[in-house]
Amino acid sequence: MCIRDRLGPANLTISTANATNNAPETIGVDGAANVTWSAATTLTLNAGRNITVNSGAVISNTAAATGFNAIVMNANRGANPVTGNFSGISIGAATLSTAGGNLVFNGTGGNNGSNAGGSNLGIVLTSAALTTSAGAIRLNGQGGTSAGNIDIGMFIQGSTSIQATGSGSVSVTGTGGGSAGSAANAGIGVPTGASVSLRTASGALSITGTGGPGSSSYGIWQQGALALQSGSGTITLSGSAASTINGLQFDAGSTSITSASGDILLLADRMNFTGVTGATAGTLALRPLTAGRAITIGAADTTTSLGLSATCLLYTSPSPRDGLLSRM
Repeated sequence: MCIRDRLGPANLTISTANATNNAPETIGVDGAANVTWSAATTLTLNAGRNITVNSGAVISNTAAATGFNAIVMNANRGANPVTGNFSGISIGAATLSTAGGNLVFNGTGGNNGSNAGGSNLGIVLTSAALTTSAGAIRLNGQGGTSAGNIDIGMFIQGSTSIQATGSGSVSVTGTGGGSAGSAANAGIGVPTGASVSLRTASGALSITGTGGPGSSSYGIWQQGALALQSGSGTITLSGSAASTINGLQFDAGSTSITSASGDILLLADRMNFTGVTGATAGTLALRPLTAGRAITIGAADTTTSLGLSATCLLYTSPSPRDGLLSRM
């Protein structure tokens, strides 16, 4: 069957036999595949277990129309996640792009139960290139369940690039999995050695991470190089975790958060910034995630108070407006 011909007159859904019943079935996209079409139609991949897009693959919709989903992937999203040790959606150095349509990916890692195997990642991007002009990029990863570690919702590594070059927006959401006694189940993780870029022009850039159970299960955990950039769109980072764990955890890797004129909003009840720079001509704001939570300037975080100092985030603005104090 020629996929491109089928997408011309109508939407096309490719599903494993029991995709809605979470049967252990997979979909793979070969590295030599090139699926490009111009109609405002939707290509949907539904897998009971997992989806793998290999390096070199190209999936591209060139329709200028907006307000429709062009590329959709759903993996392990039924009521009862598939048993096993695997990542829901894995995308290598492939190119997935649209002009006006949306890219929507939903992936859940394997359910390893009480077994020790970890790394059941919801979505893992390894030097992937995701691009739209006027559409929306919406990624939603859910870490799997296991007694092991690193059941991360969204794992972004290599030289991954996610960008909306026109009026489009980018939204990345990750929820950590794991179980009691496991650890490092972050909502969103950028590991050491990564060089990750997320950019918008006039659209919003939103990154939301929720940590799972266990130590080091941060909402958003950055260790590698991370560049967040917008033209006039608002950049929002929101991280939630257990009361003694940082919602936003930026380690020794380099992170830049910049906007030409848009606002930058950082939300978490506990935060750590190391090696982070921020710049905007708009407003740079920091707020607790929990309504009513106290803020203490010049002190460390507690389970009931967000502690702030003025020394950890280098903030510059070509036209200074509101500033930012950040955690010690």
